Amino acid sequence: LNVSGAEAVAVQAGVTISGNAASQQGGGVMVTQGALTQTNVVYTGNFAFNYGGGLFAYGAVHLGNVVLARNATMFDGGGIARFSGSLRGIGVNLTDNTAARNGAGMYSEGGSSAQLAGSQFIRNAAQSDGGGMYVKSTSVTLDGATFISNTAGTTIGFGGGLVVTGTAPVTLTAGVFKDNVAYTAAQIGVDQLL
Repeated sequence: LNVSGAEAVAVQAGVTISGNAASQQGGGVMVTQGALTQTNVVYTGNFAFNYGGGLFAYGAVHLGNVVLARNATMFDGGGIARFSGSLRGIGVNLTDNTAARNGAGMYSEGGSSAQLAGSQFIRNAAQSDGGGMYVKSTSVTLDGATFISNTAGTTIGFGGGLVVTGTAPVTLTAGVFKDNVAYTAAQIGVDQLL
């Protein structure tokens, strides 16, 4: 699914986006403009060579009770890669996603902001940094987020649960970080030089 242009697209309950592959970004869905709203949707087994094995967001995205599991990318954002536009999520579950570089669960970089409430990052694995989530120069709010058993590269990796780099603020409220693994900063890594 490619959302481009000024339209707003809503995808409701009972939809599974599975087994797709993209040679660039957005293995499952790519939002380049416009807005996407999804409720009770499952992304599983999707692949993108560059960014966003499950979902690539360059427009506005609203997610409610969405599951992204076992999606993969050779670059950043195995589950979700967000580069522009706002992302709002409630009850988003990112589990068992992989990235050959950064942000296996979610990679967020650049303009606008991301807000997630009651979301879970579980057993995501990045070969480099940010097993659960990688945030670069993005305003991010995480309310009640759970980061459990995520992995960043065990020989060079940084921030098994979460990596924060750049100057934009990241706000964590009532979160849980447990059993995340990395070469350095197993739970949360903060570095403005990455």
